[in-house]
Amino acid sequence: MKKQVVGFFLGLFTFAVACLGTPLVAYHVGRVEAYFDVRQGVRQLKRCANWGGDRKYDSMLARRFGVKVVKVPPCSYYLEHRPSGERVAGYNSFQVEEIDRLHGEGAFEKAGGQFFQEHLRRIREESGEAGAPR
Repeated sequence: MKKQVVGFFLGLFTFAVACLGTPLVAYHVGRVEAYFDVRQGVRQLKRCANWGGDRKYDSMLARRFGVKVVKVPPCSYYLEHRPSGERVAGYNSFQVEEIDRLHGEGAFEKAGGQFFQEHLRRIREESGEAGAPR
């Protein structure tokens, strides 16, 4: 009986470590991949194929920071694909830190904010929404 209880808890512990530890390891693997890419002069961000994207935004990143956006296989944060999503998140976080290091603290976030503000302004103008600057 004792062996069965110990075996059960050992199995439960192993399952918990696998579920919680795998995404964490995948995140750090992504950061290590980005580190080596940065060392080789590769400036890119990864986007999962199922997450859509905006060509104008990608073009802005290329112009402003010399960053290429590369599509990778579909991923999600659901359990079966979570490690791939975490790996992409880790990779991109390191690349964004590098962009900020080269272009000034918060440069990536500011550029994104400016882009989306301009995008919203254009949408309002096209739709003729009241209050849109003319």
